[in-house]
Amino acid sequence: MKKLGYALLCSAMVFGITACGSSDTSSKEDSADEKEVEEQETKSEYGVNETADVDGVKYTVTGVERSAGFSYNTPESGKEYVIVSVTIENESDEKIDYNPYYFKMLNSQGQEESAAFVVDLENELNSGDLAVGGNVSGKLCFEEPAGDTGLKLNVYADIFSDEPTYVFNLNV
Repeated sequence: MKKLGYALLCSAMVFGITACGSSDTSSKEDSADEKEVEEQETKSEYGVNETADVDGVKYTVTGVERSAGFSYNTPESGKEYVIVSVTIENESDEKIDYNPYYFKMLNSQGQEESAAFVVDLENELNSGDLAVGGNVSGKLCFEEPAGDTGLKLNVYADIFSDEPTYVFNLNV
């Protein structure tokens, strides 16, 4: 009887070890998908033409250009306008609001400033609501030190937020 109990115990152990060693491809695929989602959620900075997505609200910086000014507006001496084109897509389950005051530019000197008011900026991003499935594109203009290459666009959830939700490294 002892031998039978010992044999059953050994068989159970061998079965348990082989069951642990077998691979399930669907669980490997699931863990790879989870890792990709986790990496996207933990990514702290995005580049131009990369999309930041949290809960279905997507922000993309689609272009960056520099300007010495417009017919009615010119930047201060030693500064230039940096014009950022953005697209916002709402693939969430509810209406969202958007506002140019949710965007601030951080320069290499550690100064974070809101968008500048300019008269002649075409396709300027205004404020409004974005329905489920909707999207909006527009431009934001910032007055920054001329030639600054360490610019980052910080995107905040609202005007009361202390920390940006997204950061775009502009590399211009």
